[in-house]
Amino acid sequence: MVRLVKAPKSSQKLSMLELVHMIDTGGQPELLENLPSLIHHSHLAILVLNLMFGLDEHPSIDYHEEGEAYKRSLPSQYSNRQIIQKLASTLQAKRFSQQKGQCCQLLVVATHRDCVPEGELPARVKAFDQALRAVLLPSNNEELICFSANQIPFVLNLKDPDDDDTERLDLIRSKVSESEAGEVVKTPGSFLVFEQELMEFAKQTVDRDILSLDECLMIGARLKMKPEVVEAALIFFHRQFTLLYFRHILPNLVFTRPQTPLECINAVVRFSYKVGSGEVKGVTEKLVSSLRDGIITEEILSHKQLTQCFIPGLYEPRDAMDLLCHTLTLAPLSREIQSTSGASPATTGLPGPRVKREKREYLMMSLRSAIPDKDIPQHLPPPSEIAPLVVQFTNNCVPLSCFSRTISCLMAVYDWKLSRADDGSPQCLAHNVVSLYKPHTPGQIVLVDTGHSFQIHMHVDGDTDPSSLSKLCFQVQETIFAAINQVFDLLELAKIEVTPAFLCPCPRRPLPHTASVYRFESQWLLHCSVGEKDAGAAQIRHKVWLDAPYVEQEKPSLPKLLRLKIPQKVGANYMQFGILLLNDEDGTLVEGLRCEYQGRCEGVVRGILMEWVRGKGSAVTWKTLTDTLRDCDCAALADHIASTNL
Repeated sequence: MVRLVKAPKSSQKLSMLELVHMIDTGGQPELLENLPSLIHHSHLAILVLNLMFGLDEHPSIDYHEEGEAYKRSLPSQYSNRQIIQKLASTLQAKRFSQQKGQCCQLLVVATHRDCVPEGELPARVKAFDQALRAVLLPSNNEELICFSANQIPFVLNLKDPDDDDTERLDLIRSKVSESEAGEVVKTPGSFLVFEQELMEFAKQTVDRDILSLDECLMIGARLKMKPEVVEAALIFFHRQFTLLYFRHILPNLVFTRPQTPLECINAVVRFSYKVGSGEVKGVTEKLVSSLRDGIITEEILSHKQLTQCFIPGLYEPRDAMDLLCHTLTLAPLSREIQSTSGASPATTGLPGPRVKREKREYLMMSLRSAIPDKDIPQHLPPPSEIAPLVVQFTNNCVPLSCFSRTISCLMAVYDWKLSRADDGSPQCLAHNVVSLYKPHTPGQIVLVDTGHSFQIHMHVDGDTDPSSLSKLCFQVQETIFAAINQVFDLLELAKIEVTPAFLCPCPRRPLPHTASVYRFESQWLLHCSVGEKDAGAAQIRHKVWLDAPYVEQEKPSLPKLLRLKIPQKVGANYMQFGILLLNDEDGTLVEGLRCEYQGRCEGVVRGILMEWVRGKGSAVTWKTLTDTLRDCDCAALADHIASTNL
């Protein structure tokens, strides 16, 4: 990841190394899966690939311990081609400018040119380039920096560069420094000096990647910076991904290396494999069972083999769990009780800064391997009258970590639960297939990540009231789409849209495909999209329940609708914020509070509204709403609602 720095004219001239701030994000699977939640506002992502990669091969996943591979027995869920597509799609969708909607640019470097026989190099490069074009173009052509008009990758021999490699490196430098992905970051001179002093103190004085806020204030005092200026500098560099400062979650900690919070994930996964293979002695059966089910606790993080991840008195296991919950890397398996102290972070309805918990057990999707595609049907519910739903993504590609974080969001924010077998273990819990249920509603919901879309399979008991079936399906769809949008906000993804479609249950095709919906004689029917293309083949139709909620139909009898559009400053965020409130004649809210957003906006207000809905229930008055908003420092929004409705 690259950040372009612009120093004030009054300061000394910066070197190329200082102008182009580069962060090596690494290639470990845990980082690829979880890093998007931490990356902020980078101008450019440089994707470094091995020219010798077989693009259709599934690489093995390596876990490292003290620089050496620990285990090689886990094949990746995705092929190299799919991994490249996911990386490119996710990185290019990362917003650089929140206000202008600008996104990160992408530059591809192909290494190991020296490993290809000279006579085979042109053909190898051409095949590699064509594969990249199929993955990256034309949807990403605006953000893609190419070697030439006819070639995407910059092909290099980095081990023993010759004159051609040197010229290509110079070309990369010039393209990086001239990147048009967004405005060059204008950094105050005092901030640059503070950053250099901070990094030097971390590396040379204390030799650790985590500093306390007091240490940062001490360095700032040396530079005659006031405490509020130091905090402003930390927030600034957090936004630029130079360091990490989660002031709403861990206000006393500063991570000088962005990878540091994620190394805990790597260590836990490695520890889980060791426990499963019997290498760790003296562990309880409960601990073994928890790790096998993808569950971690504070007791597990406190094990002596994981002590290297923490700093006693500064960065404790509880801090790591709070941070990983904030980034939706962990999902609570027990209901959390919100503490009365501290304000909620400006996020998308995620847990607050400090919470009291009944039981500190969390689901960690990184501990679960993927189910092979051929075995997925064994874990799906039996066929029912509810047609499976497909969630389609822009570019036909699910962004990195979107599935695992959607599961975490459904559990953390909407209180969905894992389906359990008779022995109490998860009924189906894999990296790409999860079985859940919605409390107080019948049936089972299985979510599947196919790599290019999500599938939603629902099954309810036969004695379920048919009149409630449509409403149940509609609520499930709305909740899942809301969770996906919250994950997009957390990951700061732009230019990715999700649309629903039906999964055709047609048995004639082994590959999943969608079906269109139409109405025939008061019934909603599915029309197989594949059968439509078969010459001479009969059109294949499948029944759907009569009152399908996903298609255009007559509006049900509802209370009057009131739409408010509020283009003004709300809290600390400028946004175009629309609220759809369902209210009956006496002004009492019903059906909860539903929100519609123009684009994806984040900030204080959304978190407040979601917490308010969950905490207050569905039947409250307008005055309750406005009073709650004023208590949360959102008087502008409260006044606007009051002037319109009271």
